[in-house]
Amino acid sequence: MKMKKQDEKIIVGILELAKMGFYVELKEEFREFIRKRIKNKFGSLKQFSLQTKIVPSSYLSSILTEGRYTKLSLWLKICNAFDIKVKKFKENILKIRAKHTKFFLKPEQLPILPYPELSSLVGHGLGDGHISEEGCFEYTNKEISLHVKVSKIIYKLFNINKYTKSSSKTVERRRYNTIVGKALYLAGVPKGNKILQSFSIPQWILDDSKEIKKSFIRALFDDEGTVKTSGHEILIKFSKNEKYIDSLQKFIEQIKQLLEDLGIEVTSIRRENIIIGKNGRTIQLVLGIHGYKNFLKFSKEIKFNHRQKQKKLEKMVNNYRSLHNKKRETQRILYENLSEPLTIFDLTNNLNMTYITVYKGMRKLEREGLIKRIGHNKNQFIVWRKIK
Repeated sequence: MKMKKQDEKIIVGILELAKMGFYVELKEEFREFIRKRIKNKFGSLKQFSLQTKIVPSSYLSSILTEGRYTKLSLWLKICNAFDIKVKKFKENILKIRAKHTKFFLKPEQLPILPYPELSSLVGHGLGDGHISEEGCFEYTNKEISLHVKVSKIIYKLFNINKYTKSSSKTVERRRYNTIVGKALYLAGVPKGNKILQSFSIPQWILDDSKEIKKSFIRALFDDEGTVKTSGHEILIKFSKNEKYIDSLQKFIEQIKQLLEDLGIEVTSIRRENIIIGKNGRTIQLVLGIHGYKNFLKFSKEIKFNHRQKQKKLEKMVNNYRSLHNKKRETQRILYENLSEPLTIFDLTNNLNMTYITVYKGMRKLEREGLIKRIGHNKNQFIVWRKIK
């Protein structure tokens, strides 16, 4: 994966994983190096334990000798006692893993920076994704192509290609290792039921590049967006327990901000359904996008990975194009028939068009500087002619 500048924000790194309770396996030569440093500075393992109070001497002897998985946070404290930098420590890591899992990260996979792939995964995490109370990441969707995309990103970021799968008639759920869940939690995805808690779009997404914003919005709309060709609109809906309605309003406003950063205008934010159920009294907010320019911009800048939604969007854009072309054709016919000065009523009769169609077409031609008014006829109707 192409790395970004080193001064960019680290989303998932050694220090972050230590706070999340990850474990580490170290090279034998490094463990021996630490043993020698302890004896040189403190005289014995026991004295090191007594003076630093980091770890009991019996346990210290065990981890130095056996090299078994040990808490990352503990090793960072030991390194800190000898002023060993994190970068140097990282060079001596063999594997990093979460508790009770056989999957592991390699040190070269870290740090995970603000990649478009990560912002996409966060978008799915705030959409149809979910971090369970145990810390596993679960993704539920009936569109298999979205499952494939999510799985590819997880493999690319975490080198994990295994998941457990459960399916109903229309929906598939894939459950990934706690490494993924914990990393996404660090990236800004909340754990547990999203309807019953406050959360917002991570600041690193709001502040980063257009590519980061596009990836996030695309994933979110792939999961939660709706394209209504009959109503000529793109909608996205979210619900929360009424206690957290202010948080939901802020979240919707953040989506609006990201869309506007990408040149797409949000034309409506409204309340819709109120439901009383297992999550208490929930209120739904709906964000709407309307108009040809916005649909075209969405299609060019973002697009859907969801195949059916993308087809609907393309149909909606083409319908607008067709309507636009019809209007241009009307203007062409009107312009060609102004070979001599005429009124709107003359053109209506000559071309068998409605008054409003001719009127709108003439006004458009006038605004474009192709025709002008030259006076009135004996019945006081405006006479128009081409501008030579």
